[in-house]
Amino acid sequence: MSNGNDRAWLFGPIPDLFLGSGLLYLVILVVLIVGGATAQGAIPTHFFAYAILLCSGAHYGATLLRVYEHADERRTYRNFTVHMTVLMIGILMAVLHSPFWGSIFITIYLTWSP
Repeated sequence: MSNGNDRAWLFGPIPDLFLGSGLLYLVILVVLIVGGATAQGAIPTHFFAYAILLCSGAHYGATLLRVYEHADERRTYRNFTVHMTVLMIGILMAVLHSPFWGSIFITIYLTWSP
């Protein structure tokens, strides 16, 4: 935890930047680009799913807290929190029947979400 003197950070600058701000994504991307096929083959496929969960969890948690903490903010962001969520679920249900469109949707979502 932070020492209490620096309220800008949740856990401190290093953990917050790596896990909450997506810096770990950048590090992994650089390793994969520099390492080429050797690095890509050495990393298990499921690693990316775990990295996405680890890195984006703090960001999504902070966003949800900010959006849902106060009633006036819930009203302000209703289009995003309710209507866009319903739209995303509808799109997901539609593309589940097509591997091509499913992969496009997941790629767009994972590219946009970090």
